Amino acid sequence: MVKYLFLAAALLVSSLGISQIDFGVWEKAQTNDEFGDPSGEYVTRYFAQGTFSNTATVGSELIAKVVLWPDGDASIDLYEYGRSKGVICSRGCSGTILVKMPDGSEENIPVYAGSGGMIIIKGSKVKQKAFLDALRNQTGEVRVVIRGTSFYQSYDRSTYNFKIQCMGGVEPQIEIEEAQPADSTKTE
Repeated sequence: MVKYLFLAAALLVSSLGISQIDFGVWEKAQTNDEFGDPSGEYVTRYFAQGTFSNTATVGSELIAKVVLWPDGDASIDLYEYGRSKGVICSRGCSGTILVKMPDGSEENIPVYAGSGGMIIIKGSKVKQKAFLDALRNQTGEVRVVIRGTSFYQSYDRSTYNFKIQCMGGVEPQIEIEEAQPADSTKTE
């Protein structure tokens, strides 16, 4: 199984506060191993501000954390009101996210939403790989819409909107040396 950072964003968002998050910048962050020691491995991450709506609110504050993993996969964590973890499926389920690529084309990207709220994008699949390649290698931005109704077995009526600035083929130079816990395992 591949180890993934599940609580890292929650810890970062709650401990740093919104004013200390560097939005719109790709950065490298070191991971911890199972024992809490720095692993020497880094992930590439990005924090985006956006909005979300559901039956209780319209246009409320959203923080989206995008992580590109060394194995080619990616994950998205959503924080409603800038702090509370958004969970699309309480038991985990498959679905799609709508993305508008830098060239203006729109794609429905198959994903998996874990029971803890992490949305997993498998980089080995054709549509997912094209989306992740765009984030890494194109210029411009990718716009993302995530609808709870686009997931099987989900009764969530939330809609999340945010934009991700593409890296343009340049790896981030900012390195965050503070290690993040590897508290969860990604499953398919």
